[in-house]
Amino acid sequence: MAAPDPYKIVIVGDGYVGKTCLLLSHITNEFPGGYAPTIFENYSCQIEVDFKEYTLLLWDTSGQEIYSCIRTLCYPNTKCFIVCYAIDNRRSFENVRHKWVPEIRELTQSNNVSILVVAAKSDLRANNATECVTTMEGISLCKEIKADCFVECSARSKRSNSVFVQAIRIIKRKECRKSSRCQIL
Repeated sequence: MAAPDPYKIVIVGDGYVGKTCLLLSHITNEFPGGYAPTIFENYSCQIEVDFKEYTLLLWDTSGQEIYSCIRTLCYPNTKCFIVCYAIDNRRSFENVRHKWVPEIRELTQSNNVSILVVAAKSDLRANNATECVTTMEGISLCKEIKADCFVECSARSKRSNSVFVQAIRIIKRKECRKSSRCQIL
């Protein structure tokens, strides 16, 4: 049986929330040191989900406003958007609701686009418990914006694989729904 076509996944969110670290820790299984602002990067990797092999085309975008025109060029033909916020940055959490999801829905012209909300830097919760966005707030946001799924992760603790497993499952679930529709001609 032929391998399925690669799945394009675009990751968005404010600057400094951990988007690039999430991707690189998944691809290399190591936490990248230092910070280098991303303008645009493209990665490819293989992942096994539910005993099947998938190829992911991962598009890392800049959260800075000056690069918005470049970022939005990445949106066409995306199977799933991963929308990130950092649990220690409440503004990035609010921007999921007020900036990122509206931008995605407007530019894809769809309310049915696949969206996975990711709370990054979950390892920081132990240190800043009173200041961090809670898990329940993340779940509530996910429901409010009608996202497909919510995942907490930590690139530093190498707990990022679940993000990409969930992205594949979201894509497969939507493909299954589409293919089961009956058409009368």
